[in-house]
Amino acid sequence: MSTETLTVPRSVTDLTAYFVSQGNDTTASQATFDGVQLVAKELAALTRLPYDLAEDAIIDLAALLATSMAFSFAKKEDQVGFNGTGLSTEGGIQGITTLLLDSSHTAGKIAAGATRTSFETLNLLDFHSTMAKLPQYAMAGAKWYISSFGYATSMQRLEYAAGGNTAPIIANGVPVQMYLGYPVVISQVLNATAGADASKIACLFGDLKMASSLGARREFRIDSSRERYFEFRQIGIQGTQRFDINNHDLGDTTDAGPIVALQKAAS
Repeated sequence: MSTETLTVPRSVTDLTAYFVSQGNDTTASQATFDGVQLVAKELAALTRLPYDLAEDAIIDLAALLATSMAFSFAKKEDQVGFNGTGLSTEGGIQGITTLLLDSSHTAGKIAAGATRTSFETLNLLDFHSTMAKLPQYAMAGAKWYISSFGYATSMQRLEYAAGGNTAPIIANGVPVQMYLGYPVVISQVLNATAGADASKIACLFGDLKMASSLGARREFRIDSSRERYFEFRQIGIQGTQRFDINNHDLGDTTDAGPIVALQKAAS
């Protein structure tokens, strides 16, 4: 993002193709576009490091703190991008799971079969039904998005129960996580509840690039100051980042968007 606010063009309707005969003109058509707005929000983390600890430590504590901040920022991006509720404490960002559970995007989710309220009871039909819900145009770049717990207790459970496995396969696992022909992306902010957890989203399936936009005004940066906490003989270390996430294409009450959800049964 070159400025605080960025509008990303989005195609609403495509051009129309027509058959033409020799000597006749081609019928003109118009593609229409609108804009997806991104407004940079600042994310920050601040900590203090004593002078003597910084001087005497065998390892570079400042580098460890910077790494910790970077992980914290990455986790926060996932949290708000997937589960954000739109509150100011979450940068005003509404996450995919939040939107898919509201009344405006009902076509974008499929409910698991009756009584299948947990990862441990989901079956192959539930995942096939989720795939069938996704529009064809989003299939080429589709992936599964699920927590590691959900993956192990539903997808892997069903794979190993299908038979045909050898001892080395079970011992070594699968080098690239795939399920039903599509990559599996693990995100620990997605649902990871053991046992019954009625009506919660178990996983997502689709093309995240088509459903969402992430804009970065300032990438992760770290600064330090010896003045801020001078009287405590401590160094202030602060990490900052400016970004926004807009989950703009999740379908409506009639048509599913480019990413859909498998929802655990209500009871």
